[in-house]
Amino acid sequence: MTRPHSNAEPTSRRSFLTGMAAAGAGLSLLSESGLAPGRADLAALQEADFPPGKDPRHLVRHSSVTFETKREAFGSSIIVPTDRIFVRNNADPPDAAVVEDPDGWQVALEGVRNPRTLTVRELQNLRVEIVATVLQCSGTGRRSFEHRVGGSPWGAGAAACVLWSGVPVRS
Repeated sequence: MTRPHSNAEPTSRRSFLTGMAAAGAGLSLLSESGLAPGRADLAALQEADFPPGKDPRHLVRHSSVTFETKREAFGSSIIVPTDRIFVRNNADPPDAAVVEDPDGWQVALEGVRNPRTLTVRELQNLRVEIVATVLQCSGTGRRSFEHRVGGSPWGAGAAACVLWSGVPVRS
């Protein structure tokens, strides 16, 4: 193995390790004094910035509403676990008041043989189907373009094979 040329004195292993130990002790003192966050505090801060139900260890943040799945987080299963699926929003999430009363939600089915309006409660009593399909952002791979492209710099992590479940709305 070759080393880069330098006029500086080479650092001995002992002085390197001594310096690292001193740096670690200094960080520990800062943490205990309240001047720097501790490990648990850092983890809590990081998780607080992620969408509920998402595991920060498996995602890369591109913005406050855009998170890409890390390549190694896909695993070997065909289906990507929910906590690892990318997040792509073009707008901020809705106000909390929108989700306070899901039983009051309704869906209007129009353009079908029997148009009607159903409540969430009525939908919950209907037959559920499960479908495996690919969910993908159209910008996946954008980072690989030679020219500058707007939007999040997606790699390969804006795609996932997912299970969708719900009531079919076909007539």
